[in-house]
Formats: sequence, C-alpha cells, structure tokens
Amino acid sequence: MAADIDGAIPLLARDILQHWMNWAHGKAEYCRPRDAAKCQRYAELAVAFASKLVAYQSPTFKTVMIAPPAQARRRFTLTVIDRHNDAPMLDDEVDTTDNIGEGPR
Repeated sequence: MAADIDGAIPLLARDILQHWMNWAHGKAEYCRPRDAAKCQRYAELAVAFASKLVAYQSPTFKTVMIAPPAQARRRFTLTVIDRHNDAPMLDDEVDTTDNIGEGPR
C-alpha cells in the first residue's frame, strides 16, 4: 500500500474518487463508438463517482458567528487644572475665552 512506503503521501478519499471517475469516463469514451450499452454503464459509473466527489470539490459557505470581546468598563475622574497656577479650577473660574483647537502655544 502507498501509505506503507516511507515518505509517501497517503491518498485522500477525494483523490481515489477522482481516479475512479476519470477511469470510468475514459472507459466510456473508449467504448462509445463500439458498444453503446457498455458506454452507458461506464458513463453512469462516472456520474456516480462524480456525484460523490462534488461534495469535496464545491466550496461550502457557512455563517460563522463570533462573539464580540467583553469590554471592561473603566471609570475615571477628570480634574481641570489652571495652567497658570496648577490648581483645580472651579466651575465659576472656567476660562471660556481659551481658543481650543488652535494647537500648542
């Protein structure tokens, strides 16, 4: 057997089905001009192998559902620091004249 030989790659079922489908198809082609009944039998045999083989050759697309990763909720507190005095600013001391988004000064 081929699997017993060192370094030999074992045949898969699809390889064996492909081989016998090709064999039956070749025999049907050979018998076609000579014997229509034999040609019909070999053609039916080739179709039987092909119908078994199609499951290995046609791609199947299935839906894969992946759960989103659980996100840990993080809580944090922001403190606004007055850049001139390094002290927390109170609500009534907030400088609204600062031009945010103009870039660094």
